[in-house]
Amino acid sequence: MEQQTEDLLNIRENVEALDQQLLEMIATRRRLSEKIAVTKRSNGSDIRNFSIEQTRLGQLIEKGRDLGIDPFSVSKFYQNIIEDSVLTQHAHLHHLENIGILPKEPRVAFLGGEGAYSQFATRKYFSFLKQPVKEIGLASFNDVVTALDKGQADYAVLPYINSTTGLIEEACEALLAIDGPVVGEIYLPIEHCLLGQNWDYPVSSIRTIYAHPQVFAQCKGYLRSLNNINLVPVESTFHALQKVADGRVNEAAIGSAVAGNIFGLKALKSNLQGERQNFTRFLVLGKTPHKVPVSVEAKTTLALVPNGNELAEILLEFQDRDIPVAPRESKPGGDGIWERVYLLDITARTDDKKVLAAFEVLKEKTGFLKILGCYPSGRITSFFGA
Repeated sequence: MEQQTEDLLNIRENVEALDQQLLEMIATRRRLSEKIAVTKRSNGSDIRNFSIEQTRLGQLIEKGRDLGIDPFSVSKFYQNIIEDSVLTQHAHLHHLENIGILPKEPRVAFLGGEGAYSQFATRKYFSFLKQPVKEIGLASFNDVVTALDKGQADYAVLPYINSTTGLIEEACEALLAIDGPVVGEIYLPIEHCLLGQNWDYPVSSIRTIYAHPQVFAQCKGYLRSLNNINLVPVESTFHALQKVADGRVNEAAIGSAVAGNIFGLKALKSNLQGERQNFTRFLVLGKTPHKVPVSVEAKTTLALVPNGNELAEILLEFQDRDIPVAPRESKPGGDGIWERVYLLDITARTDDKKVLAAFEVLKEKTGFLKILGCYPSGRITSFFGA
């Protein structure tokens, strides 16, 4: 038995050494991606070259097959590498384009605290910019927006849309209420776990579960299968984790496994959301607009109220000019003046002549029109459908 334990420890040491090498290689690849971005910027090349990416994927699949790795696993791994490379190039060019605008150590306000999904989104976004940040975790959407509005933060990170539950109402209200423009976005995979104090505590004995209301909505299928459970909504995932860490053994929180580790909680059950792909799109708000590099795909987000016109008529103004447009959501106006406020994403920048022409027409066809921001697209298109 002792020999088996020693052998296992040796194997684990080798695995840990390989993991360290993998991290170092990822860091090296990011530095190479930055050099590629500068070279492409100087010669006017596009960031993406799908033909080269497809050829390279085919080569990797063949090499993987020789090593006993199936094509699906190679494709999935390579897609993550490509996404990381593209976001690194976007961020580096964005940094070069906005030297003098970006603070050296930005203060970033976000919803929740240690272990909150908004904190992970903040760290992911600013890691690509290679900027150390001063994190400001706050209790509510209103607190986050107020911190930006009063100059207590340079940026605010807000969860905006979830792929399962749609628009996050408080985020929409914040975007309509403040003047700070959207300067960036980041997509974060959301993998919910039921987190408790002890590994071996049976889920059937859990009596109270804490989570943000949006999280409960994303996990409603799983929650329906439970009996005699008291669901307690809290302001953020951070608050849920804190309550369970300080609470009783028959209480649980819903959050990520990584967040659970921070609070010493154990994952009693994983994949509560029941969705193959569950992600949240976070928006980054700033004090002033940022310049979007020409070689980077830009996205512009609008809020508008049709002036006696159907939304379809508004969309045609973009479609007739070959401007990709996506109506994301609509929400009640809130004060009785308008029935609906519509949110649109267009894949274009605000200084495009076609976009400017569409805006001129929209001024006559809308009772309210607000450009929420023009920023680098954070959604990386896959060439093989992922």
